[in-house]
Amino acid sequence: NVNGVNLDTSDTDYRIGAPTSTGQVLINYNKYFKANDVISIKSSHGWSAGGNNSGENLTIICKSSNSNSISVNETVAFSYSDTSGQPIPNTEAQPLTWNIKRVNTHGGSFNGTSYFIPLSGIYMISAQVRFSNNTSGFRELQLRVNGEAIVDHPTEIAAGSNTYSGYTVCRISGITLDLKKGDQVYLIAYQNSGTTITIFNAAQNNFFSITKI
Repeated sequence: NVNGVNLDTSDTDYRIGAPTSTGQVLINYNKYFKANDVISIKSSHGWSAGGNNSGENLTIICKSSNSNSISVNETVAFSYSDTSGQPIPNTEAQPLTWNIKRVNTHGGSFNGTSYFIPLSGIYMISAQVRFSNNTSGFRELQLRVNGEAIVDHPTEIAAGSNTYSGYTVCRISGITLDLKKGDQVYLIAYQNSGTTITIFNAAQNNFFSITKI
């Protein structure tokens, strides 16, 4: 019985010896449990831990030795900035890299470009990059999940518009997605100015943020 739901009612003999014997029994039950699941085991007949035939209940609360384990109600948060001045070649979609850690709860898997979702759920994603100044072409910041662009959510603006101190800023603000554990989330930058443009090398201007809500 797990969290009040019967999973197995089979009659299995785990007899450990004569009526006067004492000892431990290891029951190998192939079932995935989560931290804080409540497991109840009842011996309905035969030798119980107390040496009678009436049966006893044993209750176990699952604990994990892994400090990175996540319960379903925990907040998962990831946020990085960048100061590398990454170059974005002309007309080449370029995955963005991030080098300044702000938050990464539970040690979520991150390879410098992609964040891998550690727990299925609803997530809010925001991002911003600041391109070096150039008056030609377009700038685009695009969110991708498992290699696929999120439909209708790329940000494409004409160079020279939405500028900050002469630099073009692209934002993705508060997109809410239903993501699964292991999903790969990353950002792509694109521009077609006719030359290579760098991302401005200031942490306060470039960020990538993912939060489970």
